[in-house]
Amino acid sequence: MSPFRPLARALAALVLAVSPALLAPAATAAELAVVELFTSQGCSSCPPADRYLAELAGRPDVLALSLHVNYWDYIGWKDTFASDATTQRQRDYAARFRQRYVYTPQMVVHGIGHDSGLQRESIEGLIAKARAGAGAGARVAIAEAAPGRLSVRVAAGEVAKPADVFVMFFDDRQKVAVERGENAGSVLEYSSVVRDVRRVGAWTGAPLEVEVDMAGAKGENCAVIVQSAGLGPVLGAARLNMPR
Repeated sequence: MSPFRPLARALAALVLAVSPALLAPAATAAELAVVELFTSQGCSSCPPADRYLAELAGRPDVLALSLHVNYWDYIGWKDTFASDATTQRQRDYAARFRQRYVYTPQMVVHGIGHDSGLQRESIEGLIAKARAGAGAGARVAIAEAAPGRLSVRVAAGEVAKPADVFVMFFDDRQKVAVERGENAGSVLEYSSVVRDVRRVGAWTGAPLEVEVDMAGAKGENCAVIVQSAGLGPVLGAARLNMPR
């Protein structure tokens, strides 16, 4: 008998004893296609896109996020989820895509392209394109480090230039009775409503670990997105259902 066989058997037994979760490929985060819907409670053409985003939110291969903007507030109804941060994020995308104006509804897919979300074929094509390139970017993980604190980790990898690391806190579902404006009298339902956006660091290709204080954060759950600087293509993403 070879002197290495007992060692090989011992190693095999150790591997079998490891949790299946640890043996599973860590590709999940890199394979998520990120879909961001910029929407408004004051926009009469947004509800169909909101419903489509709700469908996307149920898919395991998609991180779907609803970001409400405030520039329609002047027409009669103040969006209850809109913020300067989410509105500025859309304006930054507009600059990146060289748009002449911002609009709602607008779906941005994985930082690589955009459309209204009213023609599903276009969005599905962008999702397929994002998925085709999945796995080549950042390997991302997010977990609760301690009560009230999150740990965000990005594994070592290759990146042409520093990438931004964002954490977004969001509610799974919200329902709003709109009293004025274009949607007056409607009860609108939303999925994955972003309540807080934070840039928490930069990834240069070296292993990165950042602790995030959740103090004051709104939202039931959270996601981390690693994205090329200037709101370029998404390199990796992960989500966490927070135990609150």
